[in-house]
Amino acid sequence: MGSRDIARRYAEAGFELAVEQAGGSVDGVLEQLEAVRDAIEEIDDIQVFLAHPLIPNERKIGFLRRAFPDLDPVADGLLRMMIRNQRTDHLDLILEEYRTLLATRAGIAQVDVTTAIPLSAEGRRKLGERLAGLLHGPVNLREEVDSSLIGGLRLLIGGRSIDGSLAGKLERLRTVLEG
Repeated sequence: MGSRDIARRYAEAGFELAVEQAGGSVDGVLEQLEAVRDAIEEIDDIQVFLAHPLIPNERKIGFLRRAFPDLDPVADGLLRMMIRNQRTDHLDLILEEYRTLLATRAGIAQVDVTTAIPLSAEGRRKLGERLAGLLHGPVNLREEVDSSLIGGLRLLIGGRSIDGSLAGKLERLRTVLEG
């Protein structure tokens, strides 16, 4: 299982709990998790401390509880689970997936766009408009660059992949010619 899949599972668990237990305060849980992430990134020693395999998990959890005494029970539980499963290094990806769940709840489609070179501001705007028209609503583009695509782009929309890259087209041509 890849890092993104792991992050998605944690984000979904936290999101569902926030909807059920935090009275729907999914935004508040996100803000608290972002504050923890910001503190961890700001002080390198915290990252080392949380990732160190010889430091007992209860000591790490105690530290976070003292540093962030007002955490929502959902945010606290998610962080404790991440510590126990040694996933604190996935916090950024978990937050990204959590934001995706928030956007989906608000009716905004999450579209992962992979291109061979970074999109220009104009290209990003046009692609967003075109996808919004096709998907009948607002979209949130999450971009990634992969030079192995050679040209074109690859889209991932709601778990469905659309490969319009030159590398993908060449691979499909090779398959046809061999088969």
